[in-house]
Amino acid sequence: MMLLTELEKEKIMEILMMGILPLNCVMKKILFLTTMGLLTGIVYVNAQSEKAIPAPPPPKEPPKIVVKKFNPPVLNESGKQHNAFYKRNPSVANLNWKKSNTAVLKLKSGKEEKYNLDVETDKKSFVEKYGEPPLKPPSPPKVDITKFKAPPPPPPKPKDEN
Repeated sequence: MMLLTELEKEKIMEILMMGILPLNCVMKKILFLTTMGLLTGIVYVNAQSEKAIPAPPPPKEPPKIVVKKFNPPVLNESGKQHNAFYKRNPSVANLNWKKSNTAVLKLKSGKEEKYNLDVETDKKSFVEKYGEPPLKPPSPPKVDITKFKAPPPPPPKPKDEN
């Protein structure tokens, strides 16, 4: 065995310490950087693999509105009662009805006569002059407006920032 003197032991320790300390610092740095690199990689991969947010469902279809076109019956020259009326009265060019049970006669001479059949004197003069009037066409059906929703109000106007 070799016996080392105290001085030799100190020199050996000094040489070792000079080599161990820098080596220790380098190892700590390498360990720290490796850990940080792994953490950064994990965060990056997880951020890239996030699932996309699903799209919202499509809006519901608006209710279908069925519009029924009303064609009121037209009693004109093709109607049986009108044909008989026009045959009895060849001077009448056209017979129209107003809302308030008023018959408006347009004569071939260009004159126009109005008879309110709710008033007895008018009705009597009409019957004496032209005979029994043809039936008044039926009124259009009443529409219940409470079934329909009002349209939404318009959006507010944008304010000018002037």
